[in-house]
Amino acid sequence: ADIQFEKDRWVEIAVSYAPEGTWIHVDGVTHGPGQGVSFLPPDRALSDTGLSIGNAPKGNQPVGGILDEVQWFNFPLKQVELESRQWSMSARVDDKQSSIHLSWPSTLDGPFAIRRRPQGQSRWRLLETEWKGFHYQDFAAALQKGQIYQYQVQSRSGKERLRDLAVGYALPANVHPGTILILVDETLAPQLQVELELYSRTLEREGWQVLVDQAPRHDDRDWSRNPPLISRVKGLVQSHLSHQIHQTRLLLLLGHVSVPYSGFRALDGHTRPQDDHRGAWPCDVYYGDLDGVWTDHSVSHTNQTSRFNSNLPGDGKFDQDLTPTLLEVGVGRIDFANMPSLLESRLVRSDKKQSNLEIKLLKEYLGKNILYRNKRLNFAMETIVDATLSPIMNQKIISTAATSAWATYGDDYGRLRSGRIFTKGNRSLWGFVSGYGGSQSLQAGEGLIETKDFKSSTMAAEVGFLALYSSWHADWNQTDGFMKACLSSKDGPLGVFSIMAGPWNLGRVGLGACLGEVLLASVNGSEKGASRAMAFLGDPSLRCHVTPPLDDVKILFSEGQRYLAWGGPQPDHPEKIHLYQKPPDSEGFEFFLSIDSEATSIGLPQEVASGTEFMVRQGEWIHSGSGSFANLSLGVVTRTP
Repeated sequence: ADIQFEKDRWVEIAVSYAPEGTWIHVDGVTHGPGQGVSFLPPDRALSDTGLSIGNAPKGNQPVGGILDEVQWFNFPLKQVELESRQWSMSARVDDKQSSIHLSWPSTLDGPFAIRRRPQGQSRWRLLETEWKGFHYQDFAAALQKGQIYQYQVQSRSGKERLRDLAVGYALPANVHPGTILILVDETLAPQLQVELELYSRTLEREGWQVLVDQAPRHDDRDWSRNPPLISRVKGLVQSHLSHQIHQTRLLLLLGHVSVPYSGFRALDGHTRPQDDHRGAWPCDVYYGDLDGVWTDHSVSHTNQTSRFNSNLPGDGKFDQDLTPTLLEVGVGRIDFANMPSLLESRLVRSDKKQSNLEIKLLKEYLGKNILYRNKRLNFAMETIVDATLSPIMNQKIISTAATSAWATYGDDYGRLRSGRIFTKGNRSLWGFVSGYGGSQSLQAGEGLIETKDFKSSTMAAEVGFLALYSSWHADWNQTDGFMKACLSSKDGPLGVFSIMAGPWNLGRVGLGACLGEVLLASVNGSEKGASRAMAFLGDPSLRCHVTPPLDDVKILFSEGQRYLAWGGPQPDHPEKIHLYQKPPDSEGFEFFLSIDSEATSIGLPQEVASGTEFMVRQGEWIHSGSGSFANLSLGVVTRTP
């Protein structure tokens, strides 16, 4: 490899030997592969030549520099471990010193300029111009609890990429996170009535205002019937969500609700006549854009490989490759339509109809969703990455994984590691895979995995949230689509992304943001617009930090006084107890009081109406790699007699 070094500049050099090749990594940049090492030296080699570091055994080839530290490992380091730090930055809130402590990798070339601004403001304040360390503690008196601050760290040499991070300083509990609209496939709604009611109540117990409506089903046989159906769905979204402008707005498409298509560009590079992926791809972000202009007159492409991707003027498929304006609504979809490969394993013989399978998989997803919110479906707080492409192609997934891991866990290197995603027992919170993909398959570390493999009980993706960097998968609305197969795993994942269509900024989960808010921040934070195919299969209201709910909530009577009482284990860092009430005939719970976390009861006024519901949620302080915030549990409800 042709590697150039600069005088008077420290560098980190790693050499990784394996049978399949040898790689040199300089400050996280991979060079190679070279010839692999196919055998281990015999034991006598150590006594014959000794161990020499920084020179040849005979002492005639000294290194042209100073060695500060040397480490070695008895296994080959992967690209994930060696490159992840070049994209990393994290923060820690020090409550005792009322400060924010920033960290970034020691592989960067200083000195550094450091800037800060409150979120939402345009003007940066320069804190340092020539900072020479890799940690910085901001003691500024201007820091206020409950605020989000953006920090930038930039090498003064200009040779390193700008690092930025949003940091929360003791953010308060979000007692009313916003409004979520659930649009249910009208052909499936009757069979989902019980599960949907339970799921809606669960969302209300997280403080959401829940709106439910039915929407038309996509026609997979005759595209010409879909444009008016898509227009009808867009109208439902606008009528329900256009007026809630000062809160988070989410849309969940439950079932095979009409799928909009847009664009021409093949993001995965498949443009040959017999392997053509140009044309329109699914575009659910269209529903999240309440006021943008989407056109249908310029793209003209007939796709000979896949008729679904053909896009012609006036056909009801839009022209845009990028979102034309900011999104107002975060969109997610739970859709298991057209999965014939799973019929044999998921249904008994008498029920083997595609519609029955679809209902069963939707019910299973809602079930595991509710278990997760109750902290009964748990994942290890770590990120595993299976990067199987070339070093250059792997950089996208490694950078996305590293940025989100540092923002979520802080500078704990052990929580970001190489691993296998489709191996039973790997129950990490996040899983990232890069590999060669087909509409029904993925070449991962375990080998070729196909949708049909998910009918076996030995095949599953058991991570909490799964991100794929692979061809075809952002075009998820395929028969036996691979992303849908991953989502169907019984114990995870709860959300599946294609990060080939982006940009995705997943670091916001470290501030307690739900995945719909992550989508909004990713799309709206892109200067040039985001891909029309930013696909997210899953529930947009889910978050990565779950606080266990209380138990034994009840109404007590003592000496003529009514009390609301509760019990249950406290989290390690309790915040407060948060109380809500819902009078008879009211549409939702209203927050009315926060009290000390040590409290176990509160007296109720005598005039409380019979049938009034009370909900109790406990708060927990979460200290992440993006600061600190109060996280609320699912509410537990009781009713006055």
